[in-house]
Amino acid sequence: MKPTLFICRWSVLFLLLILAACAGSRNMAAKTEAANHRRLAQAYMQEQKYTLALKELLRAEKKYSQDHLLQEYIGICYLEKDRPEKAAIHFKKSLEIKPGYSSARNSLGTAYLKMGKWNEAVTSFREVLEGEYGDFYATPHYAHANLGLAYYHLQDYASSEKHYTEALHHYYDGFSKDQTYILSAIGLARTRIALGQPKEAVSLLNKTIEEFNTIPRLYFELAQAYRALGQTDDARSAYARCAQLAPGTPLAQAAAREMLILP
Repeated sequence: MKPTLFICRWSVLFLLLILAACAGSRNMAAKTEAANHRRLAQAYMQEQKYTLALKELLRAEKKYSQDHLLQEYIGICYLEKDRPEKAAIHFKKSLEIKPGYSSARNSLGTAYLKMGKWNEAVTSFREVLEGEYGDFYATPHYAHANLGLAYYHLQDYASSEKHYTEALHHYYDGFSKDQTYILSAIGLARTRIALGQPKEAVSLLNKTIEEFNTIPRLYFELAQAYRALGQTDDARSAYARCAQLAPGTPLAQAAAREMLILP
């Protein structure tokens, strides 16, 4: 090989290496800047300042979009801003980047619930529980509760009862009781009324009220169960307690309307 040709080839190779190093450096800088925007957004999200958080996340996305957490956070912000269609797009992007990411899959199911796409929601939540990484999902009670809701709207009350019961069993096994526990109890009570079991619904709601006796929604649902059972005096008392706990709210107004039509 001629010396000049040899030197030329090595010069080209050296130039390519420099260009690759520069590109890598720019990519790293973009990732770092995106991560800074994402961290600031997380702080805003903790303060429930979702508009500010979304602005930071969209800035991060312009710098570096291939971050499954970033895409999930964008979706969460859109959910909080009541834009489930936009949220679903970003949850899907998160899953494209990291297939099997259960948190984004569960959030996608939640977006489908908000859109009233019950069958799609069922598919998403079942994937959370039954997919390749289902055994490693740390909070299966959330997926069970969401499945209970989706099946209820599909009028598959047997499946709804099964999943709401599974959600509550997780709490009985030691999970700290939170809003999902209350919603699961309410959902299971509604399901049992639909199954023609209002007595069981009353029992469940009274048991829940023993632990959470200042939640107005529980009294509203208890009144509904008493009505299904034919106990109108008890229903009236529960509606009144609901209105007392939530004065001036739409829920209190609904309770007042229901009391007016009681026999």
